[in-house]
Amino acid sequence: MSNQTDKPIIFLAFANDRQADGAYLRNLGQEAEQLRDVLADAAKAGLCQVEMLTSVSAEGILKRFNDPAYKGRIALFHYAGHADDYDLLLESATGERAIADGRGLAAFLRQQNGLQLVFLNACSTRVQVEGLLDAGIAAVIATSRAIDDQTASDFARHFYTALAGGDSISAAFEKAQAALHFVRSDLTRHLRPVTNPLAEHAAAGWPWALYLRKGAEEVAAWNLPGAANDPLFGLPPLPALDLPAKPFRDLSWFRRADAPIFFGRGQQIRQLYTVVTDPKTAPIVLFYGQSGVGKSSLLDAGLLPRLEQVHSVVYLRREQEKGLLGTLAGALPPPNLPLLRQAQEPRGGTVTSSTGVQRSPQRSTELTPKSGEGWGWGLAHRRATGQPAPYADS
Repeated sequence: MSNQTDKPIIFLAFANDRQADGAYLRNLGQEAEQLRDVLADAAKAGLCQVEMLTSVSAEGILKRFNDPAYKGRIALFHYAGHADDYDLLLESATGERAIADGRGLAAFLRQQNGLQLVFLNACSTRVQVEGLLDAGIAAVIATSRAIDDQTASDFARHFYTALAGGDSISAAFEKAQAALHFVRSDLTRHLRPVTNPLAEHAAAGWPWALYLRKGAEEVAAWNLPGAANDPLFGLPPLPALDLPAKPFRDLSWFRRADAPIFFGRGQQIRQLYTVVTDPKTAPIVLFYGQSGVGKSSLLDAGLLPRLEQVHSVVYLRREQEKGLLGTLAGALPPPNLPLLRQAQEPRGGTVTSSTGVQRSPQRSTELTPKSGEGWGWGLAHRRATGQPAPYADS
């Protein structure tokens, strides 16, 4: 049975402008409380886990995503605060303004398995959509213009109320639009899922749009109940593979090419992936079972296609005439051969095994500007407050 540590996480991040000359968002605290309340029942029902950071800093966001307890489990990232086309306004440890580059956020989120939706509930964030979609994020909710503070809070509340009730991302988006349409009839134009972010930029009318990455439109149907009961949630996705000519393998095992039609072993795939990728796991993991129970299928079509998305994988099958160590000796680099060559010498017994998996450390990524570019700190702005932007480029 799954527990809370298996559930998808909704990560809510809020940042305000607390400077004396700043544009303080009076409804931001209310939005945080309301979202916590509407998601509480879903969390109690075991559908999700809610993590919230107020007065959030860039370091706080990075720390939460990199926490081993949350790795691969954050499904929705919600940001509320000031923003503009390229930047987000966060806070420093001392409560001062801290401008964060949206391009850096997109590059960082590229590494987050399991992330389905980024919701930027701030002014004029549409320009950031392309970078997020290019980074592999399947769905983004963003705005095309300045938005009223109260309206932004109301839209988020309606969206998460529907999502907590089991609705899909697209259905929750449409219900939030309908709810605001009921009381704000002047904000109803241009609301629909968008697959080409460059083709849509409404200067007036309805400010929010749901952008779907081309080829990942199925994310519109993503919902909390489905994710909570999916043991494969948060694991790397399968590579793009064509469907095999026929779905039946008879007495043969399922291979990598059969991964799109291999199902029913999600719990075992999850357990193996967790064991193999855990830094505390022993260098050798013994995976055994009676002949014919599906060990090879589970590895070939279940575990390895996902593992190879984030690790270098060498997959060997024991050669009968060489034995297990002899098979390894033929595949490992020369410095290891003297030790393993001894294993190839005839001995009185035999070593039996069906498979061998070599694990390598996960690829690391460093966020750095492109050659010749800086981080581009600039003006950040979120919601219309009736005041001009009070802070200049830094």
